[in-house]
Amino acid sequence: MVVAGRNCLLSCSFTDRLSVSFSFGVFRSFLFARAWVRAMDPLSVTASIIAILTLTHNVGQHLNGVRDAPRDCEQCAIEIANLVGPLTQLKVLAQQAQAAGGSPWLEQLSGLNVKGGVIDQYAQALHLLQEKVKVGDSVDRVKARLVWPFQKKEVENILQRMERLKSLITLALTMDHRQRSEDIKEDTAVIRAGLTPLQAQTSAIGVGVQSLQTDTTSIVATASAIQNALPPLQASSAAYMDAHSRQQHEAILKWLHPVDASAVLYGHLSQRQEGTCQWFFDSMLYKDWQSGAQKTLFCPGIPGAGKTTLAAAIIDHLKRHVLSNVSECAYIFCNYKSEAEQTLPNLLAGLLQQVVRNRPDAMGPVAELHNKGGEPTSTEYGQALLRVCSATTTTYLIIDALDECSDTVRDPLLDIVSRLQANHDVRLLCTSRLIPDVEERFQDCPQISILADSADVRKYLESQSLPKCVRRDPGLQDQVYADIVASADGIFLLARLHVDSLRAQRTPNMVRDTLEQLSKGSNALEMAYEKALDRIEGQLKEDSMLAKRVICWISYAQRPLTVEELITALAVKAGDTTLDKGNCVPAEDVVSVCAGLVAVDDQTGIVRLVHLTAQEFFARIRNQWYPRAELEVATTCWTYLTFDGLLDQCLQEFGYTPPSDDFFKYVREHCVDHILPVEAELVCLTLKSLQNQALLRRMWQVGVGQDYRMFGMFGMREDMALSRKALHFAARHGLVHTMEEIIRRDPGLGSAYIDSVDSEGSTPLVLALQAGHEASARILLREGASIHLPIRLPGEVRASNALEAASQSCSEEMVRFLIDAGAVVNMPGRSYRGNCLQRASRRGHVGIVRLLLEGGSHVNADLCPSTRYGGTALALASEAGHEAIVDLLLKSGAHVDGRVSVDPPGPMLVSSVAFDPQDDSVQNPRDPETPFHNEDSSISGRPTIDRVPLVAALFKRHEGVARQLLDAGADIELIDEVFGTALQCAASSGNFAIVELLIEKGADINRANSYGTALQQAARDGHLEVVKLLIEKGADMD
Repeated sequence: MVVAGRNCLLSCSFTDRLSVSFSFGVFRSFLFARAWVRAMDPLSVTASIIAILTLTHNVGQHLNGVRDAPRDCEQCAIEIANLVGPLTQLKVLAQQAQAAGGSPWLEQLSGLNVKGGVIDQYAQALHLLQEKVKVGDSVDRVKARLVWPFQKKEVENILQRMERLKSLITLALTMDHRQRSEDIKEDTAVIRAGLTPLQAQTSAIGVGVQSLQTDTTSIVATASAIQNALPPLQASSAAYMDAHSRQQHEAILKWLHPVDASAVLYGHLSQRQEGTCQWFFDSMLYKDWQSGAQKTLFCPGIPGAGKTTLAAAIIDHLKRHVLSNVSECAYIFCNYKSEAEQTLPNLLAGLLQQVVRNRPDAMGPVAELHNKGGEPTSTEYGQALLRVCSATTTTYLIIDALDECSDTVRDPLLDIVSRLQANHDVRLLCTSRLIPDVEERFQDCPQISILADSADVRKYLESQSLPKCVRRDPGLQDQVYADIVASADGIFLLARLHVDSLRAQRTPNMVRDTLEQLSKGSNALEMAYEKALDRIEGQLKEDSMLAKRVICWISYAQRPLTVEELITALAVKAGDTTLDKGNCVPAEDVVSVCAGLVAVDDQTGIVRLVHLTAQEFFARIRNQWYPRAELEVATTCWTYLTFDGLLDQCLQEFGYTPPSDDFFKYVREHCVDHILPVEAELVCLTLKSLQNQALLRRMWQVGVGQDYRMFGMFGMREDMALSRKALHFAARHGLVHTMEEIIRRDPGLGSAYIDSVDSEGSTPLVLALQAGHEASARILLREGASIHLPIRLPGEVRASNALEAASQSCSEEMVRFLIDAGAVVNMPGRSYRGNCLQRASRRGHVGIVRLLLEGGSHVNADLCPSTRYGGTALALASEAGHEAIVDLLLKSGAHVDGRVSVDPPGPMLVSSVAFDPQDDSVQNPRDPETPFHNEDSSISGRPTIDRVPLVAALFKRHEGVARQLLDAGADIELIDEVFGTALQCAASSGNFAIVELLIEKGADINRANSYGTALQQAARDGHLEVVKLLIEKGADMD
């Protein structure tokens, strides 16, 4: 046996454990179990004992019941009572022996049961007592007490019988005890034999116990140490869990919106002078807005007044002095240079990210979007914002420079904010230049006009480093301050430009001359810009040229550039095959040579012109100021794109993630944009590159000319890149001069080349029409390109033909040309974008829809019934919100309840049941026999459809389209697979007017789907006004 030390585990060998187990088993058998009787017992012995015991008990009770009994009666009762115990013991042993199959003792005991034996004699005595002592009622008991019926001798005889029986019973019990003693003796010998090894084991156990005690002491000490270490360990564990949770939180936030809005905010704050803007914070209108007395505040201002800096100051003020743990602030800084990024989904995602950044408890709706996968729609972002805002007491939204946001984004953005305000405490503040559309939107709201405050301008001037001659002369310094404040006239930007105009002045008189020439009046900014150009021209030739290149690059750039990207662009020379780092200029020189017209955002590294008005100014004068600028920018982009090995390197890095070179991202996406205006001068350069098959293949693969945010996720397969020729590239990107040169150099190309089909089935003509390059298409048609290719096989869904592509992306004139040339209007729409009419309806091309209908297009056709692609034109137009097209299609016989369904690869596309009311072979969707009219639907037996046009319009909040469909007789109880009935969808999106209208038209207010009733959905998404309406109209609250 071995005793373990530190682990305190007692272990024995297998044989030792077996020996101990056996010894204790024998011992327990003697203590707790014994088979007393082994022989078969005659049934009469046990039965007689039981009968005698019963009789003894009865007679004893009778005798004890005699009051004031004679002494002899008492003596008999006592002796009878003394026999009850032995008889009971005898009965038990006899029953055990009988149950065990009998025993010698039981056989001997049967001898007592013979006639005339002891048991029989005892029984006769009991019967005699029972007979003579009548013990029935109270009279018998009194009689027995007065007249004892036995003589003394008879009593002695009875007592002798009892004594004899007692002796025999004692003997019988003794015989059994003797037998047991012999058995015990045998077993004791066995136990003694087992004690020796047991004693040895016990001794070993004792040693083990001592060791165990020692180890226990050590364990106690270790346990104490562990206990002391637990708190920091638990703290570390909690910190790890918190870090892991934060990491997940940050990952979702980055997925939601990769741009950190705070970097933009702090960049604008860096332009603010400490202590300025107090006039705004002290105004009553601002205080009313901040406190919630007013929910919207509009702050218009003239260009250069400092609106953006003020917006940043407001956000900073809220964060420092107003926000609490139950309120949040979110903001948008619109920028004319970021129009491509300023889509409605992006802006909503940015707001949503800011609201939940410090509120992990409100992450539920965002996590749902994340886990759902795919790119959320603007509607989904809006719904999530509604739910998230319900978790905050107050949400402040600040939107700066609304005038720099496109109309197509600005109006729906403000509509969504209005819905937020209708349901939650959301306070909106907007800044903008004075433009009619924005002013009209806020005409009923409180307004604070933004002008540079004179005190603020002075604080700014006092913080600037003026020429030494000014700093040394307090009088001149005061004059500088006063003149610049006066000339600025509420325009902060002017004050800044005026300060820049003084920096090069060295004498007091030069300063005074400059002050006299400060621009003033309505053209003050433009005059200030012109004077800045004069200062640029007055520099060294090299500095002047660098300034022109910097400003023109910033002016022509398709998106904001970082300093690093701009430095790389400036370093590229025409004819270079690699980037020479020796050509890179220092970052500080990029700004210093530009006379105050260029600034760098410290937080984002973005280099920009000082103001939108500066961008507008240079857009007007750049062709005269630096005529070759556009050609230089285009040449730089194409040269960089074709650097030796660059595409191979970037393709390796690319995969499914963007390449590491930021300037390459810009060039890849916008190179063609810069080439097109000056292509005629660059034909030799572009053609040389396209004739290099390896380079051409790489250009297709990395997606030159494609939106990197869309194309960068997938790349182009190598087989497709290999199947596309130079003509495909030129046609796809509208390089008409390059196309003409390709054809001119090889006039015998023939139709095989003009109509060459890539691995997806697309010809150069189709690619040109898809991209909307009609000039390229006309060249190909002139050269005999077929309008009927590609010829699709049954079941193919990818490739488009010429008319389909034109219906989606081109003009009415091009569509009419193709129709007149014999293009088939009703060719089945095998592409997932649908047929011609469906594409034009979805894109909102009213004129093209009219042309196609006039050309015989089937208004209710679903030409791809075996797939989920395609769809009725009305369904697509309803989803997209094109009221004019919906009206045109309805007047042309479109069925109002045509079915739509979701296209898995992308945004919601549509497919429907084809329905022609004049065609008996096509089933009516409202007919109960129609296949999709499912009477076993989980919602009250109504038909369930993939996507209902009315519901699709409501989901996208196209109220006008919804009213058109309702007026045309749309079935309001038709059930959409995703959003349920029209009422449920309208309630979920918070459309109060439509909910009210549907109820008036008899919509079932209590119908439920998997998301609950209309009331439950409105309550879940925080639409309080809709909830109140539904309750007032009788919605069931259970």
